[in-house]
Amino acid sequence: MLNRALRLQDIEIIIEMGWFLRDLHRQIEQLYLTSDHTNIFTVYRGQGMLNAEFEKIIASKGGLLSFNNFLSTSNDRQVSYTFAVSARQNPNLTGILFEMTVDPRVSTTPFASISAISSFPDEEEVLFAVHTVFRLDDLQQIDDRLWQVNLTLTNDVDQQLTQLAKYMQKEIEGNTGWERLASLMLTMGEYNKAEDIYKNLLETSLEDDLEKHVCLLEGFARALFHTGHLTQALSVWESTTNIREKSFPSNYFNLSLDYRRLGAVHGSLEYYPTAISYYQKTLDIQEKYFPDNYPELASTYNNMAWTCCLTGQNENALLYCEKSIENYQKSTPSIHPHLSTAYDTMGKIYYSMGDYPNAILYYLKTMDIQKKSLQPNHPLLASGYFHIGAVYRAMEEHTTALSYYEKTLEIRLKVFDSHHLDLAAIFNDIGELYYSMNKYSIALTNFEKAREILQKSLPPTHSMCVNNKRNIDSVRELVRER
Repeated sequence: MLNRALRLQDIEIIIEMGWFLRDLHRQIEQLYLTSDHTNIFTVYRGQGMLNAEFEKIIASKGGLLSFNNFLSTSNDRQVSYTFAVSARQNPNLTGILFEMTVDPRVSTTPFASISAISSFPDEEEVLFAVHTVFRLDDLQQIDDRLWQVNLTLTNDVDQQLTQLAKYMQKEIEGNTGWERLASLMLTMGEYNKAEDIYKNLLETSLEDDLEKHVCLLEGFARALFHTGHLTQALSVWESTTNIREKSFPSNYFNLSLDYRRLGAVHGSLEYYPTAISYYQKTLDIQEKYFPDNYPELASTYNNMAWTCCLTGQNENALLYCEKSIENYQKSTPSIHPHLSTAYDTMGKIYYSMGDYPNAILYYLKTMDIQKKSLQPNHPLLASGYFHIGAVYRAMEEHTTALSYYEKTLEIRLKVFDSHHLDLAAIFNDIGELYYSMNKYSIALTNFEKAREILQKSLPPTHSMCVNNKRNIDSVRELVRER
């Protein structure tokens, strides 16, 4: 149950079983400290993997592979091979034999041989702690739907991974475990889970601790914003900003973030002049009180760049985006997701200018970082696929565009509620793509799925609603004429 909860990131079960998780981890650490760490050794693991998931493994050769559960392996190759072969009985699975090389002299990842205390000593089991990370070295096909995957345990000086982990640990906010967990969920793109945790925290929060209560409200609003509840997020952020202006006017750091968040939500609601005015208020504070390599300044430049692009100010957009990229390159690790968002914005600017080669160039830079630093179902990855698909669609390479749109839809269906605006966006774009391919009935189905979401989330004057209505009217007119 615990391993399943860890794989699926079922926060409720993880919290309920937290005591067991900690105890098991400590036992592995204690056994690890008393074991021999002088020799390189090899262990094996046999399992089934969904065919679609294995395709992602193939595409990740040379990259990193993390097991977000307690990892059971065996010294006996034949035992693991049997598990891998048996997985092929399910036609939806590929049998995988992992061969894992471990050099304990250069890694401190806890593991322990548990054959002496296992119920199945013949399996010669070696158990690794949660989130053990390997480098994917090679893949070899053994038989139909049966592969050997060679992995090497990463060492403690894997600079990119270590640097990113340390940096992101500092970004996790909160004074209590629950507050840090909510902040972590936001970082991981688990916005619904973050929203639930913040709700619970606010129910037990004491309003006489005003600063803490405001911080919880701001986190709650961030979750609302990312789950598509824009007007609710705006209402909460307006409230917290008013409190800060009256009660904590000298807290320039948080006040600048409040203004930027108000700019972001106004931008999403297409109130662009208001968005720009809030971004300018943010910059007035950040450029005055903080150094040039301050990463939050890079984020503000990035937001300003995209808003300038949306309002046709391409030269200003490029200028702000270049500042954002330069700042992030100085202030964050080279594979930090923040840098990828700046590359993504630059790609969108070039796309809006019709410069598709440069757009693709920056989108691929974006994806390169995100595949290294984010979990496979992170919403940012979905956006990356979406933008690449849009470029191929603009170049009338419809089949390639559709493949990227389908990847986008697959992720968004997994991570978002059924009424999220990003789902409406991809349904609408898939509809437009099928419309271009003269497949009008499929186009209409997707347009109507988008409309169902938009009617619940946005006013009819919003450009997404107007565009969707125009698409539905056009395809119905064509169907009537036929």
